[in-house]
Amino acid sequence: MKTVSYTYWQDGQFFLGFFNDYPDYPTQGMSKDELVANLKDLLKDLTSDELTKAMNQVCAEVGELNDPFVSAAARRVLEQSEW
Repeated sequence: MKTVSYTYWQDGQFFLGFFNDYPDYPTQGMSKDELVANLKDLLKDLTSDELTKAMNQVCAEVGELNDPFVSAAARRVLEQSEW
């Protein structure tokens, strides 16, 4: 079993949080238990082959776009990423 870490906080009546490996995918709950349950569901979605299949289908439908700006931005991000 893989261990994952998450960050959470309480904002008013809601508990908000995200996985540290997936900070762009926040979720919330009315209690910490509900937040943890929602995080578990989110992790299933994020690590599911179904998501990969759906993304591949969208990419196939959109087709290959060659945008010089996007290519340059992606190249810069990859160059700055730690491998």
